[in-house]
Amino acid sequence: MFPLNTDPTADSTEAFLISFSPTSQYYALLNPDTVSVFNNVDPLFPLVFKYRRDSKSLKTNGPNHWFQWITDSSFAFGTCPGEIFFFLSLSQNRPITFSANTIISSTFSAHGYLGVCINGPRILFFKDGVSFSEIEIQNTFPSPSCQFIKSTKFYKNSIILGFINERPFISNLSKIMIESKWKITFKNLKIENPQYLAINPNNSSIAYSTFQNEVKITNLYDQEKGNIKIFDGDAEIHHLFWINDFTELCIIKENGILDIWNTSNNFKFHCLIPELKNAKFLEFDDFTKTLLCLDGKSLINISFCQLAPPLCLTSNAVYSISTGKKIASIHNYSQFNNLATLPPNIFPITQAIESPDADIAIYGGNILVSITDNKLFFIKLENLTQMIWCDGKIYAFCSNSSNSSHILEIFTKELKKIGSVSSPHCASSISASGEKRIIISNKNYFTVFDFDVKNVIEKPSTSKYMTYLIDWDGLILVITTFTVRDSLLNAICGYYNDIWLHFSNKNVVNFPSNEIIEKNVQKIWNHVRPRLIFMQQENCIKIADSSSIYEFKDISPLCSSGPDFVLLNPNYKYGHFPFTTCDFAFQIMQKNLDHETNQNLLFPTQNQTNVNHINTNNTNIDVLDTSRKCFEFAQSIISIKEFNYLMNQLCIYSLQKGKMIEFINILNLFDRQSITSIISHLDKHLQCILAEHQFDFSPLFVDFQAEIQCRILVKSKPCDFINLLNNHADLICKFDDQTKSNIIHELIIAMEWSKLSRFAEIWPSVDLPSKLITFKELRALEFKQTLKIIENDYIKWKEFQQFDNLKMLGLSFIVAELGQWAISCFIVIRDIKKINFLLNDNVKVSDEVNEYVTSIPDDSHSIFLSEIIQQNCK
Repeated sequence: MFPLNTDPTADSTEAFLISFSPTSQYYALLNPDTVSVFNNVDPLFPLVFKYRRDSKSLKTNGPNHWFQWITDSSFAFGTCPGEIFFFLSLSQNRPITFSANTIISSTFSAHGYLGVCINGPRILFFKDGVSFSEIEIQNTFPSPSCQFIKSTKFYKNSIILGFINERPFISNLSKIMIESKWKITFKNLKIENPQYLAINPNNSSIAYSTFQNEVKITNLYDQEKGNIKIFDGDAEIHHLFWINDFTELCIIKENGILDIWNTSNNFKFHCLIPELKNAKFLEFDDFTKTLLCLDGKSLINISFCQLAPPLCLTSNAVYSISTGKKIASIHNYSQFNNLATLPPNIFPITQAIESPDADIAIYGGNILVSITDNKLFFIKLENLTQMIWCDGKIYAFCSNSSNSSHILEIFTKELKKIGSVSSPHCASSISASGEKRIIISNKNYFTVFDFDVKNVIEKPSTSKYMTYLIDWDGLILVITTFTVRDSLLNAICGYYNDIWLHFSNKNVVNFPSNEIIEKNVQKIWNHVRPRLIFMQQENCIKIADSSSIYEFKDISPLCSSGPDFVLLNPNYKYGHFPFTTCDFAFQIMQKNLDHETNQNLLFPTQNQTNVNHINTNNTNIDVLDTSRKCFEFAQSIISIKEFNYLMNQLCIYSLQKGKMIEFINILNLFDRQSITSIISHLDKHLQCILAEHQFDFSPLFVDFQAEIQCRILVKSKPCDFINLLNNHADLICKFDDQTKSNIIHELIIAMEWSKLSRFAEIWPSVDLPSKLITFKELRALEFKQTLKIIENDYIKWKEFQQFDNLKMLGLSFIVAELGQWAISCFIVIRDIKKINFLLNDNVKVSDEVNEYVTSIPDDSHSIFLSEIIQQNCK
């Protein structure tokens, strides 16, 4: 989704807050003295409720400060000092009032209750305008005299997020917890320097911005894995929120900059929207796909588009991707243009499709519209899930949730009903061919609707299927439902009376031949004009026509949306249509052009006479050589800076998909200079991950700056670390004092003791005990913890000689008066003399060792230590 156009929809002088009802049926505007509610499912957004407080109330209790929807028809608003006004319906004339007599710092709605946050921290819960309970908060923070909960937000999976004393917290808040009046325990989020937070409940991740203007993302329940940086601090961040059913992250920056990051393909969209420059408050509505902004003077509506190539649609208009022109709109202010005027009750538009003959069908608000021969037809049609053009007709699949039935409705292009038949299952995906055939799929089923009874789908003897003939009221067709073992992602019509099945294991298999066409396919779809089949893989698009499969390396940013994809034009600007479609970009592909005559990179991988019999396992094209050509071509058409940025994005994408080994294989395709340049421009976190994945830095080590060399040494695996020491000992020994100090500091924090001892050996000038003394955290750990840490480090380095290193490290711990660490080193290497010395010299260590032996008598270390203790007692 991308912003497409901006319209001022209403005067909103002095309004400072927008709020959508739970199902987006209404939205409210809050002024200092007034609350206004508008109908959000009507494209004219009529006013349905308004309440203005009198001057006495304003003088006594202050101006409006907050607003909170409770249900779609009930809400509350109030003042900062604690006055609350409840409206239980939009027809209610006067509010129910309640005085909290304390400052209200934040509000939220959960499970039909209103939560009001006050000092303590405490939460007041209200039901139907009546106080229900007051619950204290248990949290892990220090307890200053005043604690306020701020910026609370409740999510559909019973998660509540907010701030206490400027520190982020999270908690689960179920309905039974509220009704049982349990104390609520908040967990401190381990996020440094957060400014704005946005939870994604679909994948338990949390995006946040920092005061350094960076945007990062981390896992909500496993923050130890670290944070992935999405955006650098190029401008001050004003807003951060998820859009498009939590699949894309939207960032609003100063001066009207808008960035969007797609979670599925790591694509980033960037544009400048002047109307956002002075935005004081904004809210995104996922129902109408619009961003509403308040700038103190007016309410601005920014429509986001959905891509269904060759069409693009917003909630109230349909555009042509190829021309950027509006085709149809709910709002048409002139009778002298070629714009089709859509009925208002189609709002919001959710689907739009185009036929091979350029007829258009549009659906929304339970209304189906057909535009053909410059004429518009529409009918009411409820619960449409999928629709498609085939043989000049519209085939619409509808579902009935009350009885779980599924119906195929068939219409002429003028929307005259031809007939309807029962569908065996829901249509999760849909495809059509020119041979009077439609295919739908859902999980372990796919169904073929053949309207030419003389040319039905072949049914192999090994397949499981059910078939029957429909001959009713002039409608004749054969319906065949096949059952497959593995779950299907999609099923599309091939070129030769066959079907291409896309399974959940990412294989594309031909039916009925059962041959594998392609592996590791993330997405597959048909294109209408020209007729092509697209397969999206990890880093490329493969395009099949009737005779060949071509490979398109993804050099430019790629945007996937709906059943198709478009390539972003490098010079797009907000306010103009920013897309060029594959409808035009790949027409030349049929002429078998190579990359010298085509700005897109097309490498033929096959040249067979029948695409459905291609098996890519038998290709003679060297995959690595093809990849090298693709990346060399990418380097030739963009700047080094742009290419390095692209590789950084590819690395993030590989990390998210668990494909770091594949990324390293790609990285190794480049020459030494290019690899050094790419790694030097990677995010610091990604450089560390490369080291952890055993990328061989040794040949390139001297080419990096000292900062990156330090990072490599700290994060590398033991075998890689030893290779670096052996191959670059002279360079490492000549590090300046500051670099040495930085490495020692990072190794102590990471508790990489074996590395630390080896550096101390080659850097005799470094006073290791004095470095250890400065870390108070080391002194706070108990013996049983230090023993486990040293033992784990010893096991990690078991392939290398450890005795002398741990002995030297233990002596350094003794000098630093870290007895529990010292004796842990000597226990692991079984140095009895040093153990006896520490047991006799350090009472605290002796007591902790005795406690350990007593509590875990069967442990191998306990048995060893008990023998020493018994010998000392004799």
